[in-house]
Amino acid sequence: MVVKFTSRFLVSSLLLGGLLLTPVIARHAVAADAGYQTISAMHFNPSWPGVLVKYADTMVSVPNCRTDWYWLRTTHSQYQEIYSLLLAAHLANKKVRIDVATCELDPEKKSTAIPVIKHIWF
Repeated sequence: MVVKFTSRFLVSSLLLGGLLLTPVIARHAVAADAGYQTISAMHFNPSWPGVLVKYADTMVSVPNCRTDWYWLRTTHSQYQEIYSLLLAAHLANKKVRIDVATCELDPEKKSTAIPVIKHIWF
């Protein structure tokens, strides 16, 4: 069986494909990130449920949010997996990209918000 593709079919497929991919690209652009960087520090604090992570260079700038640490909460559905990847990257001096979706109040001071890790790229 031979299938013929007309130019009209190809054009409509490209347009439909572009329309279907647009929401995926737009959703990803909403998450803030500072690109691939090495991790300079990881910090555990009994007042914080999770781990704080610091980039070696530039941090992401999210309005009304601290710019010195990222917070990986223990309530994240993939906390252990992300923590393991972050620790491995830190120890191996490899670059990761941290994506942030929200900021939440600092559990100690309750006066400033800190960027909460949504997901990472390794």
